[in-house]
Amino acid sequence: MHVSITASISETRNMEIGILSERVFREIKRRTFSFSNCFSNAEAETVDDWLRSFSFAWNQLI
Repeated sequence: MHVSITASISETRNMEIGILSERVFREIKRRTFSFSNCFSNAEAETVDDWLRSFSFAWNQLI
């Protein structure tokens, strides 16, 4: 009995993580599309510099 309860809690947790991951990736996709519009008229070098800076800052948070 104890094993089935543990498995069921584990399955529920995995489903919750899956739903959360889906929401996060959906939001990233939405923001990325919006973000790309910001650079539609920028020079490639400016975009590259900004993205490198953003990437560095993001990695500091993780």
